[in-house]
Amino acid sequence: MAKQQLLALESIDTFYFDDCQLLGIQTKLGATQLCYSLEAQLGLCFSRKLTNDIAINFVSGKDSGLGISGTLFESFPVEEMVHFALFEHRLSFSDTCIFLYQNQQQGYFLIPEQKQFQYFMLVQDECLHLARQPLQDWINKIPAIDSCLIVDIEDLGKSKENLII
Repeated sequence: MAKQQLLALESIDTFYFDDCQLLGIQTKLGATQLCYSLEAQLGLCFSRKLTNDIAINFVSGKDSGLGISGTLFESFPVEEMVHFALFEHRLSFSDTCIFLYQNQQQGYFLIPEQKQFQYFMLVQDECLHLARQPLQDWINKIPAIDSCLIVDIEDLGKSKENLII
């Protein structure tokens, strides 16, 4: 049964990322400040529904939680549920959505292969232009944004599944 689900997820990921563009954003802004800047500068009004946030269960080192070494309970793995913020903007003239993902939370990364980015923007139309310029160019013009680069989705490996909502 698990194999069937894995195969289905692979076909979903191929379909989901078809005709998409992924942008990596480097900035010191918090999520709310970034959304405000994108709205003020580009008219992209992002909204967040807490139920859409991405929750990932991370299993880290082993700890008893008691601080006592040499006990039977020393080898229990520590699990932590981490929620990454997800914001959405729907373009009014089409069915296209732009998703803004928080990449870092509590020392964990949504996309560990790309730790240099604080946010990812998934544009469901790789040819999206605003006033005849690619969206990336407009984002790079926002003073509070250090850089905005195109990230090859295929280079993300297995962690690209974290972007599927």
